[in-house]
Amino acid sequence: MPAPIDPAVAAAQMISHGVEPLAPYPGSAQPWPCRCLTCGSTVTPRLASIRKGQGACRVCAARKAGDALRVPAAQAAADMRAAGYEPLDPYPGNVGAPWRSSHQVCGRVVTPRLADIRRGVAGCPACARRGFGATRRLTAETAVELMRAADFEPLEDYPGSTRPWPSVHTPCGCEGEPSVTEVRAGDACWYCATHGALALAEPASVFVAANTALGAVKVGITGDGSRIGRLLTQGWTLTARFELPTGRQALEVECQVLRHLRENLALPCANTMAGMIGRTESVNSDDLPADRLADLVAELVAARGSRSGT
Repeated sequence: MPAPIDPAVAAAQMISHGVEPLAPYPGSAQPWPCRCLTCGSTVTPRLASIRKGQGACRVCAARKAGDALRVPAAQAAADMRAAGYEPLDPYPGNVGAPWRSSHQVCGRVVTPRLADIRRGVAGCPACARRGFGATRRLTAETAVELMRAADFEPLEDYPGSTRPWPSVHTPCGCEGEPSVTEVRAGDACWYCATHGALALAEPASVFVAANTALGAVKVGITGDGSRIGRLLTQGWTLTARFELPTGRQALEVECQVLRHLRENLALPCANTMAGMIGRTESVNSDDLPADRLADLVAELVAARGSRSGT
């Protein structure tokens, strides 16, 4: 247990901190009526608090805090202008008060606080958001470099990091629409994948489907037929289906078909399917009817010596 504090020592400590006791020493943890030697106010600090480094006079502490908030109007306006803000109203007299101003960068009317401006905090929320986004936004040049590093050759201008980007996977020559985000996450070409819905070593099918409402036809591949089932529920009809021994062979046939459609026939994707899954395997039915697409697939399957059926 600590030794009691001598009242004379306690009084000397209070005086050294700027207050003079007005009553006998009550104990270190009790309020002690004192007179502030600076402002003359009667206050009741505790010796224990004083010894921990707290101020003795709340009145003087409040005045000091208020002085810190007060800045001459001319200096306040100069600080705002130096940070790119033109005051539209007189200085509110307090660095912590909102001050209506025009941001000289974008022209927006905002209400920053001088205290924040002096600490380097952005006073225009819109520009702050834009600046944060810019630090995370890829340039088109960097995006192309990332795609090529992953063996994808873009076919169109950079659309943004999360949007589908038509590209050719150079190892297999097949087209896809991976986003930069997907490529950076390590997602490989769907056609070269060794896992997922299509087992490359198991039997698979190449099929042709048509959608009258969309005016589109498409080629596709499936392992268990589930993809065909989903298309049927979306208004598609099955025109032809060709069985192959392995999923890899089905992928190769589909890639051959798509290369012929895009490079030899110069046929674009169906314009009614923008943004839809499977767009890259489609064409407009006016450009190529479903039966002619089925004939093309049949020729390529026959060339492999595989059995076929419709």
